[in-house]
Amino acid sequence: MFGCWNAGRSCLPHQACLLHNFGSGGGRLNMRHFLDLTNRKPIFYGSNRVVYVHPEDPDFFVKVARPRAVKNYLDRIPKWKRRFKILGGGLPQSFREFREYMRLNLPAAPVLPYIFVSAGFVATSEGWGHVVKAERGEDGNYAPTLASIINEPGKYEKPLADFLSWVVDTPAAFTNLQPWNLVLAQRDGKNQIVSIDGLGERCFIQFRAYFPSINKRKNRRRVRKLLWRIEELKAGRIGVEAQEKMKGTVASTV
Repeated sequence: MFGCWNAGRSCLPHQACLLHNFGSGGGRLNMRHFLDLTNRKPIFYGSNRVVYVHPEDPDFFVKVARPRAVKNYLDRIPKWKRRFKILGGGLPQSFREFREYMRLNLPAAPVLPYIFVSAGFVATSEGWGHVVKAERGEDGNYAPTLASIINEPGKYEKPLADFLSWVVDTPAAFTNLQPWNLVLAQRDGKNQIVSIDGLGERCFIQFRAYFPSINKRKNRRRVRKLLWRIEELKAGRIGVEAQEKMKGTVASTV
């Protein structure tokens, strides 16, 4: 375990850790609140974010915004609108998914079914990073994306059916259900499809949180699009971008 023991609690590497050295008459501060990712290669490149393996714990990933994507995003909107983008162009996506994660997990349970496990935010050399648990497959390696095993339906048909049944009734607001945003993970000895991206509303007013019927309708629409995309992948009718995403073992951050 990385970090330290503070008041009987073990600190994760991305958390600020305070050690008190009372014997010397003073305090010793040891804060691991900043990660240097300068010379590290991302494990995956998404359209808007890149994913790094946490430098202090390979069981966690760190998702940070791609500078080019941020610039392209800001260039597309009028200057008068930019003043309202108080988080700039890089944080909104991570902020949306973390906000939705907290809304769904007010008791702060360690794991929620079918969605990623968030461990909060950390400052990095590449900007603010969203730290998430790295899902593992039954072989102990990083969980494969649904897209990467699309031609092996025996592996994922039952877990996918369970996942989709949950999606249509869950209060979670999905905005982007894609085969490369879903992984086949091993949880509690069972295979489970886990969404590790595409969560959280884009609107300022959270209509889907206030009106469950709207959310259910939109989630059903996302399910239909996902099933269509799966058939497109199986038939080989996909674009170059999708083919690139299929090669990865972790989901994209589109």
